[in-house]
Amino acid sequence: PEQSLANYNSELDAAILAEYPNAEITHLTEDDSRGIIVLGQTEEERAAEDDIRDFVQRTGEDIYAAGNFWA
Repeated sequence: PEQSLANYNSELDAAILAEYPNAEITHLTEDDSRGIIVLGQTEEERAAEDDIRDFVQRTGEDIYAAGNFWA
């Protein structure tokens, strides 16, 4: 399970960085819940937080549906 999560996070990071190359990505793991924080570096990216959040949600769903991350 840990390797699958690492693979999933790697795919998600690559997709986010392809779309938002200056993003800072932090994966959170607390009390069996998981999350992600994506901070844009440019003024435009910071102004587009809702767009970034939607992109991350859709991309994560697509990665999960494809299932290529399972170890």
